[in-house]
Amino acid sequence: MAAVRVRDEYADGRGSVRLTLFGLLPVGGAGGPDVSRSARHRLAIESIWLPSSLLPGEAVAWHPLDDTRARVTVTIDGESIPLTVRVDDAGRLAEVVMLRHGNAGVRTWQPIPYGVQAARFTRAGRSE
Repeated sequence: MAAVRVRDEYADGRGSVRLTLFGLLPVGGAGGPDVSRSARHRLAIESIWLPSSLLPGEAVAWHPLDDTRARVTVTIDGESIPLTVRVDDAGRLAEVVMLRHGNAGVRTWQPIPYGVQAARFTRAGRSE
């Protein structure tokens, strides 16, 4: 078990971060409007792991940028959050990037580059 556990969540329009020592003793945490906005942004980018959540509709709009990239705007609790999705030559997810509201490596909360890259795919027990 990790010495410090971090629980980052977003529920009912609010984000929070909780830190515990060995999962038992609270040692820190955060909340408030900035944490909530950052958690909303993380929820938006992590939507890629549940592709059905990104079907076009009232809260999701897609706009092509070029042959391999599209802008998808995800609206969560009234905030529109733009993501840039890139696919590889086989049409598989390659990368998703955004400007996430955060304070990692900076003094004040602001938009900071954030993203994920898909480097490996697994299908029915085999890797590609």
